[in-house]
Amino acid sequence: MLSIATVKVEARNGYVLVKVSLENRSASVVGPGTVLGRQTLTGGAVRFVEFPNSTSIPPGCTAKVSQLLSAMSELEFTGYRESNGGIIPVSGGMVKRLSFLRSLAEVTWPSIHTELGRWRDEVLVPRIRSIGAGFKALPENAWLRIAEAKQKRQHRDQSERQAWESVDAQIIRWWDEVLVPRTRLIAARFKALHEKTWLRRVEAKQERHHRDQLERQAWESFDAQILRWWDEVLLPRIRFYRRPN
Repeated sequence: MLSIATVKVEARNGYVLVKVSLENRSASVVGPGTVLGRQTLTGGAVRFVEFPNSTSIPPGCTAKVSQLLSAMSELEFTGYRESNGGIIPVSGGMVKRLSFLRSLAEVTWPSIHTELGRWRDEVLVPRIRSIGAGFKALPENAWLRIAEAKQKRQHRDQSERQAWESVDAQIIRWWDEVLVPRTRLIAARFKALHEKTWLRRVEAKQERHHRDQLERQAWESFDAQILRWWDEVLLPRIRFYRRPN
């Protein structure tokens, strides 16, 4: 007769590790075999499970077997099957039931509490301190960003002002060195052109007056010659020819 002495469960990443201690209460040696069980899943489904044992169990001694199972609500041990196929009852009554959820809670809550404490000390508290430091640094960073933005704006305004001052200086220098001298030169040329035009007009008038005077003098000289020829040549001849013989 075999008896299930203890059953321990441990949570392993969403699975359950079930550890079983078998006690041989008979007078004969129990050879290697398999502990047979039936697990009831959380959804109500039933599945048969096996816990292999590779060692012999002398009378009065115990053997430990284990199996990794999925989440379930109850586990029932139905017997022990030896390697020769024989079935040995378990715990004298064929069945030993385990209230899985209660046992799992009793086993896992201390480890969960330990894990929560370690997670609180190693993850949560440093993360909260980091977030607190970040929130504390946020106004300082915001103030620094505002100061940097103000400095950048002042630098940009100063650069624009210097650029406009440089442009104004270039415009004034261009005004004094290029535009005003060129305007004066153009005005002087226009004035000289006007004066030259007026002089040419005066000269043309003088030349025309002189030409008219020469033409008048020429005509007067021609008229004087004609009159002299009239008086000195033509009239005497006419008189000579009209004189009676």
